[in-house]
Amino acid sequence: MNSLQVSYLKGYSLSTLIILSTEIKELRTQYIVTKDSLVIKSKQTEVARALMNTGIKESIVPPQKILVTTTDNLKNDIGN
Repeated sequence: MNSLQVSYLKGYSLSTLIILSTEIKELRTQYIVTKDSLVIKSKQTEVARALMNTGIKESIVPPQKILVTTTDNLKNDIGN
């Protein structure tokens, strides 16, 4: 711990610091578990499985790039 942390914590009793430390550890564990669950649920296969009963299916057609050409873009392309 650096001196800034020590001076910040001087106003707390030891029991309060232990309680806060325990709460921080619990919250960190909860964050990690929730983040891991989100990573799993956001995978394409998991999303497809969750939507199976709704009638929504995965597209078998690959995505296509949409190009928008405006007159401003044409002027810039010609000028370069």
